[in-house]
Amino acid sequence: MRRLARTAILWGAVAALVGFAPGPAAPGFTPPAALAAEAGAGRVLTLEEGLRIALERSAGAQVAASRVRQGEAQLAEAKSVLHPTLVLGGGADRGRSIGTMGLETRWDFSTTLAYNQVVARTASIRYAIEQGELGLEVSRLQAESERLAVLANVVNGYVAVLEAQSALELSRALARNAEAMARITEDRVTLGAATEADLLAARAGEARARQGVKVAEDSVRLAYEALLKTIGLTVEANGRGEPPALQSIDEIAGLFSMDEDWDTLSERAMRARPEILQAEAAVELARAGLLQFEASDRPTAELTGAYTWVEDDGTATLSFSLNDKGVLGAAITQSRQSPASAQQQALAMITNELWQIGAKVTWTFADGGASDSRRKQLAEQVRQAELRLEDARRGLLTALAAQYNEVVHAIQELSIAEQSVLEARARYDATVKQFEAGTSTQVEVWQAEAQLVRARHERVLAVGRLARAYTALTTGTGITADEWVGRVARAAAR
Repeated sequence: MRRLARTAILWGAVAALVGFAPGPAAPGFTPPAALAAEAGAGRVLTLEEGLRIALERSAGAQVAASRVRQGEAQLAEAKSVLHPTLVLGGGADRGRSIGTMGLETRWDFSTTLAYNQVVARTASIRYAIEQGELGLEVSRLQAESERLAVLANVVNGYVAVLEAQSALELSRALARNAEAMARITEDRVTLGAATEADLLAARAGEARARQGVKVAEDSVRLAYEALLKTIGLTVEANGRGEPPALQSIDEIAGLFSMDEDWDTLSERAMRARPEILQAEAAVELARAGLLQFEASDRPTAELTGAYTWVEDDGTATLSFSLNDKGVLGAAITQSRQSPASAQQQALAMITNELWQIGAKVTWTFADGGASDSRRKQLAEQVRQAELRLEDARRGLLTALAAQYNEVVHAIQELSIAEQSVLEARARYDATVKQFEAGTSTQVEVWQAEAQLVRARHERVLAVGRLARAYTALTTGTGITADEWVGRVARAAAR
């Protein structure tokens, strides 16, 4: 009886010393073959490496980058109105008209070369360009947000594997203890110190513990597959090989430390969060729309001119126009008829050149109050956009404060969990020594062992909570994905 008890204690001690930290996968667990091929079986897949691979292969990040290129093209289109345009046209018609000999059938030919140039940036042009510039900036920030979301998913998947491994080790330890308890109960039944009901209860506990191990093994496998899919590695469900080792929980805990204060985080978030920039852009566009309307509600003026000269078989006209919107236009049009019409021949007999110059002013004196109503609508739109901007800033500060408090709380929980591990280990060592001295029971040793395993598991969970809270906070404060990965790399190098 004493030898059996010491054997059970020896198993528990060995498990407590080497068996409870996250380690290799359980026997019988077959991870995806692609993991061995791409991630490299037998080596450590670091968090930094997983982050970089995910950024390269994420479909969401690629779509976001495509939106940025689309925004650049839209801005180039808006700015194209500032460049001159040349239009060349021509045509031919055949028909019957009055000539010198009466009705005649003839060909009419015409060619036109038109030139247009914006010589001043009007309110409408500035509005279109500002809209394109703000849209491009928003697209860039949204793309960066998509990349940061990929990083958050990788961190979540990475710590999920470590948590699943820790839960598996806890399940194995409990299963070993349950098995030893069942054997001891069998011996006690033989000696008459326990009943058959006690034995049935011990065997039921052993069966539940084994079932817990199987569930924990499945959880490790599913966590690995989810991590691989998130990173972008190929997953083959029935592959063979060993999964890559991950960084230890101690290394992961060292990657997430608060090096910035609240003021720095909040100020950067106000400058770079997409929703804030969108709200600011909405205010600027609303103001620009009001200015554009006020400019269009003023009197309009246009200066036009034309010069026509007669050639042997047709006429040529040079025309130009300049309006108060800063648009300069010029065109040369040449017309020929074969044979020449009576109108052309009569014009050639009178003079060989004509000219025309004119000015036009348009002013709406009364529109039934439509302009005033439209101006009031646009002014209210500006006010609404300003209120939405204020609300977005308040909402962001509230959300950041909650995330910041979560990080602080997670750090406190991790400190408590680490202290609990030290205390549980000290209790376990003391209980083992007391048992060897005959002043403690085997059940007390198992209880101390279970407390140590649970304390280590709670520490792993605390590190996972810290990693998720830190990631949620820092990725929402305007930092770029490359900067965030650089922070992880520098923390790992320390």
